[in-house]
Parts: sequence; structure tokens; C-alpha cells
Amino acid sequence: MAEVTQLLGSAGKGDRAALDQLFELRYDELRRLGRSRLSRSSHVTLLDPTALVHGCYMRFLNMRQLDVTDRGQFLGYAARVMRWKGGRRHRVLRPAE
Repeated sequence: MAEVTQLLGSAGKGDRAALDQLFELRYDELRRLGRSRLSRSSHVTLLDPTALVHGCYMRFLNMRQLDVTDRGQFLGYAARVMRWKGGRRHRVLRPAE
């Protein structure tokens, strides 16, 4: 866990390599989080867990400053991004039964 904290600190200062390493290190966990988000969604979406993780990564890349200090905050922010990506913007409504 110390490695994640160190990577978060470096990524927060704009170190792109640290951000890449962080996502590589936590990729499986982020995919599980994405799968969980999609399974709890009430809408049908064209996205899959991999797309949610990649969208989340792009969102982190676009941040000027990453103000996340621990694994819990990182995953919490990632979950919010995934909820937004899997919800409003890319939603496909279920057909009426």
C-alpha cells in the first residue's frame, strides 16, 4: 500500500509515469469496480468495465492536479467517474415492455 501512496503523491505533482503505474497496479481492482457499477445500473449501456476504466484514466489525465492522498480516495473518485460515465452521458434506455 505504501507504493500506491507514493505513486499518488507523484501523480498529484503531475508525474504521468506515476499515474500510468498506478493504473497498471490497480487495473484489476478498477475493472471489478467498473463491473460492479454496471451491474447496479438501472440502464442498459454500450460500455463495459474496460471502457469505464479507460474513461476514468482519461479523466485522471485531464486533471491539472490530482488531490488524492490514499487508495480509498483514489477508488472513491474513480467510482464517481465511472458512475457518471456509465450513467447519464452514455445511457441507452431500456425498451418499453
